[in-house]
Amino acid sequence: GRLGRTITDDDFAECITCGERTSLVTNCFNDNCHKRMTQCEKCRSAFMGTCSDACRQRVVNVMLTNNKTNTEDESTVSEDKSSTQQQQNFDNLEDYSNGYSTPPPSFYCEVEFNTQ
Repeated sequence: GRLGRTITDDDFAECITCGERTSLVTNCFNDNCHKRMTQCEKCRSAFMGTCSDACRQRVVNVMLTNNKTNTEDESTVSEDKSSTQQQQNFDNLEDYSNGYSTPPPSFYCEVEFNTQ
């Protein structure tokens, strides 16, 4: 992933998301954007390292698409998966959501595919 770097101990810029003073400089995590920005740690976590809601949604869509591809490749997973998931510790909210969410209906996948 992209690294944010503290340039100085002085908070020399405003977070592009909330306006809080910060010294963390980074690039947007969206592969189609890479905008150079200053963003505080709180917003960096909330926006997944992206500069806007649109970029965050794009990153989420890519992650979901990649997760769907990986899930289809793992067709030999046992049917006991739900009991295994209940015992898992998740590192972040995204992993938890992917672990407990049902896949979208095929209609939504078709609409998403046709609008990309």
